[in-house]
Amino acid sequence: MYINKILMNYFNPKIKIIIAVVLIITIVLFLLIKIMNKNKEEFTTGIREMYRPYIRNIRLIYDDYYKKLKSSIQLFFRKIGLI
Repeated sequence: MYINKILMNYFNPKIKIIIAVVLIITIVLFLLIKIMNKNKEEFTTGIREMYRPYIRNIRLIYDDYYKKLKSSIQLFFRKIGLI
């Protein structure tokens, strides 16, 4: 009760209204952000962030190796005269 009297005497009524509006806006924005991110699966995205770069690198290395092997096989068959 004593703290309430101190706060009532300390703050101007305009400041109380501004604080209340800022708090309400903050709560509304927080709830909107939570609702918008509802579709995101938090567990699996964390796991995917860990292994996706490795899969991407493996795919790029495989593509490079495949292209080199394909061109060398084509060159070999051209030299033999099959293509």
